[in-house]
Amino acid sequence: MNIESLEKNIDKFHKATAHLAGAIIGVPAVGLREFPVVVKKEDELIVCGLGKLTDTDFINPYVVNAAFSLELSLKLLHYLDQKKWKGGHNLCNIYTPLSPESKQQALEIFNNTVKNSERHSEIFKVMNEQLGVSFSWDLTQLITKSSTAFEDWRYTFQTKKTTWFAGYPEIRFAVHQRIEQLKKC
Repeated sequence: MNIESLEKNIDKFHKATAHLAGAIIGVPAVGLREFPVVVKKEDELIVCGLGKLTDTDFINPYVVNAAFSLELSLKLLHYLDQKKWKGGHNLCNIYTPLSPESKQQALEIFNNTVKNSERHSEIFKVMNEQLGVSFSWDLTQLITKSSTAFEDWRYTFQTKKTTWFAGYPEIRFAVHQRIEQLKKC
């Protein structure tokens, strides 16, 4: 396994995700501090927790790319944690076999990122109260809900079901912090 090459690919997909997110909200990728939280209800796409939208054409590509970026990051974490490569696109199938220690460390990092955050509280209220989506800033729930986003959001035109994608930067940060911890071992 060429970890350095994988890390470069992960960085490239993250940069592309940032550019797509920036295009959605009209902010250059280098100045981007918040990433979209996206809900699809029937044929309507809704972006929560951010200011003015400038280009909704990038929503589906953003979600697909962000999900793939998370997939690669989780695969690297899995490889470092389990000493073997895990195939497939399903994020739960990559995350679930991680050691309890890796899951706990990622959870603590994630929780420290979202707790006492006004932005995260605002998104929670909008999702649950205004959009009627059962949502929480729970790492396992977000990974579970995002688990098939790579496939689902490529084909959103085929379904009317309500779906959402949230937590990209928070999950990414927690996973990458754990990766750095494992690389030091």
